[in-house]
Amino acid sequence: MINQKMILTKTPGSKAKDLRGYFELKEEKIDINTLGEGEVWVKVLYASVDPVNRVWLAAKTYIDQVKPGDVMKAFGLGQIVNSNNKKFKIGSIVGGILEWQQYLKINPAKTRLTIIPFNDYPNLSYFTSVLGINGFTAYFGLKEIGKPKPGETLVVSTAAGATGSIVCSLGKIWGCRVIGIAGADEKCEYVKKVLGADECINYKTTKDMRAALKKCCPKGIDVYFDNVGEETLDAVLTEINIGARIILCGATSTYLDFHGAKGLSWVAAVISKRATMQGLNFGIYKDKFPDALIELMGYIDEGKLRYNETIMNGLKEAPSALQLLFDGKNIGKIVVKVGDPMEASKL
Repeated sequence: MINQKMILTKTPGSKAKDLRGYFELKEEKIDINTLGEGEVWVKVLYASVDPVNRVWLAAKTYIDQVKPGDVMKAFGLGQIVNSNNKKFKIGSIVGGILEWQQYLKINPAKTRLTIIPFNDYPNLSYFTSVLGINGFTAYFGLKEIGKPKPGETLVVSTAAGATGSIVCSLGKIWGCRVIGIAGADEKCEYVKKVLGADECINYKTTKDMRAALKKCCPKGIDVYFDNVGEETLDAVLTEINIGARIILCGATSTYLDFHGAKGLSWVAAVISKRATMQGLNFGIYKDKFPDALIELMGYIDEGKLRYNETIMNGLKEAPSALQLLFDGKNIGKIVVKVGDPMEASKL
């Protein structure tokens, strides 16, 4: 068989603006009948496009840095097409950290794979987004760290993004007054009219973020779901209430300029208001994934959880999809469709 894979050709500098020229699509011959002990062959169906992809190009995190010559990694969804592992049957749909290639040989003992028990779900791509990494990040970050109570004020940055939009929806479902922060009037309209937020601030046209937050949050801020860091986080700290909870989920304002991060000047507010700031890694809640998945699916079925996906077709579109994310023009989630599931008769 011929396998296509997207290779990183050189490491983007800290201020690289266009990521598309750093990748090359290559082909190789593979034999999916070749398997070691415990290994499986996965056909990649969808690749998730996330801000953390940019971080992986620059540094080692919970996975090794992607270096020149490596296949780009991504959270994704795939199908087991051959198996030498009793836990993973041929035909099973699985999720985990995959790669930008059509077929991938994995040892689940070294790379965690999760079996998705909903092969016939009408929108399989959702398991890379609202029912996957973004849904779990929003759900556990808000519920376990934010601990929102009905009537409290919740502020969400990148409110029209893949994770922020789910946080906005969950905040309304759970009875909060929700204030979004986004980077375009079109996005703010989406956050208010589709997601149901009470207000949304366009940070690109707002000259005084502190004043805007004070106006939108007359009773102060109880919960802040932070996806950007830096100046926006600093402005929020000036308006937090006693006992506020701050979820540190992302720092997208630093992802394109790692050496230019701006410090915080209002950290003392965390002390005086007896607030908490906690970093979020949804993976620590893996034992609760099944219950969260059922709850999120229920909200979708009831029409309460609104969500938007942009699906780009073909592995060749993956670098453009990543660039689109950092151009800030997308609403909701960007997903690359790599392939279709194989029919049972062909497995």
